[in-house]
Amino acid sequence: MDQESTLLDIFLYLGYFLVIIAVAAAIILPLIKSLDHPQSLIKVAGGFILLLVIFGISYALSSGDLAARYPDLTEQGSKLVGGALITMYILIVLAVLGIAVTEVSKYFR
Repeated sequence: MDQESTLLDIFLYLGYFLVIIAVAAAIILPLIKSLDHPQSLIKVAGGFILLLVIFGISYALSSGDLAARYPDLTEQGSKLVGGALITMYILIVLAVLGIAVTEVSKYFR
């Protein structure tokens, strides 16, 4: 039984390591590729700033009332979770609207 647990731990740490490598590659390789076309970085920065603005608005709209129910959760943590949820809802609605507009515009072409 102890050997199975040790083997499981090894594969779990190997999985963590591979996920870290994949995330690093997903971030670093596009940055290296975009150095050939620096104007593409402006579009990426604009999208990132827009995402931060949406999260800022969502954070301002969220309430910290869950902190009273859960003693381990602070008011700031509650607002952070609420802001993340509202951001997710906004992005889902924008994605569905984008898909709908694309399909309707394809129909009229």
